[in-house]
Amino acid sequence: MPPEEKAKHFTMDPTKETRVFKYYLKDQGVKEEVLSNGRYKSVHHRVVTNKDKTRVSMAMFYMPNMDTIIGPMEELIDDQHPPLHRSYRFSEFMEEFHRQEGTRRRVKEAFELHN
Repeated sequence: MPPEEKAKHFTMDPTKETRVFKYYLKDQGVKEEVLSNGRYKSVHHRVVTNKDKTRVSMAMFYMPNMDTIIGPMEELIDDQHPPLHRSYRFSEFMEEFHRQEGTRRRVKEAFELHN
């Protein structure tokens, strides 16, 4: 691999911060499910290996600003489709994520409305 390509590849140590990134990135659908008011369903990340084909992974690191409000889009809420989740700041998502440390995380469920 040429040196300029090696510079683009790196590994991450399993620190608390990388676990947050990995959870948020692998469960990116959480935000989309909340924004779409449940019309788009997030799924748990699964990897299926194939002994005949090489697996390629790409990590893209981006996160909303901590003050960003995440909630159902108003255009997708009506009498037949009441909001399924309350709006929340991304900082609340991160607080809930850390609160659930050591458990099977169900962060999205912490913001569900029970109509």
